[in-house]
Amino acid sequence: MRLTLMPEGTVRTITIPPHGSVAFYDLLVQLFGMMDVRWVSAESDRPLRAGFWFVNRGRNQSEPLPLVTKAAGGPLFCPADECKVWLLNLTNEDGTIVVSGGPVPLPAHALLSHPFRGGFMGVGMRGNLFVFASTKEPPTRFVWPPGVKP
Repeated sequence: MRLTLMPEGTVRTITIPPHGSVAFYDLLVQLFGMMDVRWVSAESDRPLRAGFWFVNRGRNQSEPLPLVTKAAGGPLFCPADECKVWLLNLTNEDGTIVVSGGPVPLPAHALLSHPFRGGFMGVGMRGNLFVFASTKEPPTRFVWPPGVKP
């Protein structure tokens, strides 16, 4: 399996034997030696069964994360007093999206966040963007685009 850390493009390859398994307590720390907000592209020449979770050890909570195979967007509504909208550029090209009425540059393969309240419907980069949200108050919750389930 080939794992590519984005946006840097750092690659790690791991071998999983047939009917074998591999587990990480923290994929970014163990494979890439970093504790930061990033995303990872995974490629395999064999079918895989995989699952990922966002874990906050300090709050003793975890949330399942979906595997993203294509761009998905749509209106997002903040279920708390304040949220972050997360913008993931899935392309090799820089782009721009409108957040809270202003343009936000979104470099190739970037994952950025911006605060928002109420509803969010970005403008721009249609078909090249995965948009989701997270709440700020504990417990942390994720708001996925229509049709996306972890």
